[in-house]
Amino acid sequence: MQFDERVIKAVEILWITQNKSESNNAREMLKEAAREGDAEANFFLARCYAGPSYVNKAYEFPEDDTLAGQYLEKSLELGSPLGMIGARRFSVFRPYKGSYIYPPYTSNREVWDAINAIAKQETNAITIFCKYMIGNAYYYGDVVELSEFPEEQVDEQTVKAFMIEGARFYEECLRDGGGFASGNLIQIYENGEYLPKDPAMVLKFKEMAADLNVGKYMVDVFTATATSMVLVEYDGGKVSQIRAATAQDIKAYEDVGPKCSRIIHNWYWGTGLHGFVINGL
Repeated sequence: MQFDERVIKAVEILWITQNKSESNNAREMLKEAAREGDAEANFFLARCYAGPSYVNKAYEFPEDDTLAGQYLEKSLELGSPLGMIGARRFSVFRPYKGSYIYPPYTSNREVWDAINAIAKQETNAITIFCKYMIGNAYYYGDVVELSEFPEEQVDEQTVKAFMIEGARFYEECLRDGGGFASGNLIQIYENGEYLPKDPAMVLKFKEMAADLNVGKYMVDVFTATATSMVLVEYDGGKVSQIRAATAQDIKAYEDVGPKCSRIIHNWYWGTGLHGFVINGL
């Protein structure tokens, strides 16, 4: 399946590299593609307006459930397999015709096969996102409906198998650069219900997520590995060495500040490059 290069680039900016300085331009790329009838652009625009559970709050996009729902519905009408699966994770959305399946697809299984086929394509921002969506389907149980697995056959072992498969897709997504997959993946390895507890693996995934600008895990990793001084470099609009802070998550920065005696941080926040020092408590 081929995707518009504008949509791939926009998804890369907004969900992979999470570059705040380019976020408005990325959203405009999605809008342009959506006006031209691109199904996936409509799906990702819905995420832009659905609030901080769906897009980085640092972008300061307005939250608008009505607009998000309109974009979701359009993505379904235009035949987006991402929309047909992803829309199920929007708690306030219900499709107008009562079904998430639209032409050219005729069944949940067809959509499930399509999303899995996309995930196997040459890696780009959309294939990475598809791996995350597949992981979610296993993690939250949507896989039963999507794969048309007989509900009466779902037992404890089935759920465990689903969770293990979800962890596999989350890990692939994380390794490809999708930091947003880290939360559920880490939880699976932390709670030990479906996979043995593995603190070393948990720390490894947290470090990977921290390197991908996931603020929560920057705090966790820094807490575990703090030294008296942490240098965070600015390079071409990206944070090149990440442990103590993030250009995307001011709360993470503030949480880390008191944990060290001194942080020297060259920080890009939307409009320019700022250098400042935070003295710890």
